[in-house]
Amino acid sequence: MSISITGVCNIALVKIGVDPISDINDATSKPARTCLALWEGNRDAVLEAAKWKCASKRAELTLLEDTPIGDEWAYQYQLPSDYIRMIAALGEPVYLIEGDKLLTDDDVIFIRYVYRLTTTGSYHPTLVEAMAARLASALAIPLKASPNLRNSMYQEFQFILTTAEVINAFDDQLDEQVRKEDSWHAARRR
Repeated sequence: MSISITGVCNIALVKIGVDPISDINDATSKPARTCLALWEGNRDAVLEAAKWKCASKRAELTLLEDTPIGDEWAYQYQLPSDYIRMIAALGEPVYLIEGDKLLTDDDVIFIRYVYRLTTTGSYHPTLVEAMAARLASALAIPLKASPNLRNSMYQEFQFILTTAEVINAFDDQLDEQVRKEDSWHAARRR
């Protein structure tokens, strides 16, 4: 599914009964200005809300020279700059995330995480729908002055997240079957 930020905003606007915009950067349009103001925060919140397959990637974390303060953890690692949330850490190490750092006693850390996917053309259809519903909820007060509409759109967003969790659970079962033969995992377990 190839869609622009303006396209996602237009889905949200139509959901709340507001005419579509031609461009999110149109400074003369109140709906466009409002969408632009609300876009990034809502995008990141939606990405954080589920384990989106289209917004996941793997990384070996960079060990920082400074040791963590206190004696609870031996090492600290820099999380990637586009990090939104953890999906898994290879080998299931015990760790703690503080700000943009991961603290652990493991001397090497590989993670799978949800990243800040800014290219809307790469969004899966369920992510587009979740973004639109969450954005519609946020737009309902400034554009329609309707708490009921806001609540209704937020409930729709939550329903879409439930759907996404079911899809991800199914995909995770398939991933588990593939993982046994996955060279990335095999190489990291040595």
